[in-house]
Amino acid sequence: MHPLMDLYRRQELHSNHLANLVPEHDEQVWRFVSSMTGQRMVMDWQPGKLSLAKLVEREKRLARRANQNLEWKWYEALDQTGELAAQLTKAQYEADDLETFMVVSIDRLTMPATGLKVLRANSFADLSIVFGLQEKIWQQPMSERLQAAYESWLHDPQAVSYFWVEIDGTPVSSAWIGYTEQSQFAGLWAGSTLPDYRGRGCYLALINARAQEAKKRGVKYLTIDAASSSEAIVKPMGFEALSLTRPYTYSG
Repeated sequence: MHPLMDLYRRQELHSNHLANLVPEHDEQVWRFVSSMTGQRMVMDWQPGKLSLAKLVEREKRLARRANQNLEWKWYEALDQTGELAAQLTKAQYEADDLETFMVVSIDRLTMPATGLKVLRANSFADLSIVFGLQEKIWQQPMSERLQAAYESWLHDPQAVSYFWVEIDGTPVSSAWIGYTEQSQFAGLWAGSTLPDYRGRGCYLALINARAQEAKKRGVKYLTIDAASSSEAIVKPMGFEALSLTRPYTYSG
């Protein structure tokens, strides 16, 4: 296993301080509940009293009992035998799109200038712009996520920072970055741009803005789950692939 993958596993997947996630760990799984969506998430597991097959089924039962959807985050680097992926598939978890988990040292990040205006959210109105863009881009309702993000932001304004890009006064792209206490990593999430404004550097501008803030806060590494289109953009910036990753989901 790559040393940075092992460090990420210890500082992020096993943390009690992930942004917008409430820990519910036990002796075999590192489980969280999202304060934004109410979704249950399993980040990692370890051998113990229950076999992996029984553990996978148990998490389904717990999700059904809580009336919550479940996401089990899979990393190829942590499942070299393929046993976890096989058990999740057998238990009828739905495999989402495959992405590449990538990391870069901020000190080695190449950040080409874009000249675009990037703003940081500092109010409910600002967050409405960020999530309004996500709603337009993905054609999915975001009102509940907006409210949950606002409440979480009021509780801990340092946990997640939200940004958007404006071109000629029009908001066109948004993203955020999540910070974990006592971790050297910060995660880049949700970089999305309106179709008519793609190819104009918005994605790069949002990475630059978040990287600059993270560096000021003493973060050493940035991470991203990159789709193939995003991987082509961030690889020349210095991001290194550590693992394939995908969420397996179960709707109870």
